[in-house]
Amino acid sequence: MMRAGLFKTVHVKTLMAQEQRMLLTSRKLLQRKVLDIESGMRGTLRTFGLKVGVVSARIYEAPIREFG
Repeated sequence: MMRAGLFKTVHVKTLMAQEQRMLLTSRKLLQRKVLDIESGMRGTLRTFGLKVGVVSARIYEAPIREFG
């Protein structure tokens, strides 16, 4: 069957490559969830007339706590 050309050769990814892809996918998912939560908090605060403004990822918590 192989000589007749009924099967084609395929590339099989290594276990290490699969693990790296899984970790990168998980990291991207977590980053997206953090951004969604931050956006939700901004929207909730905006309903009460409070604007957070532009903040970096490292100092996001301090401006939010000021409103509390």
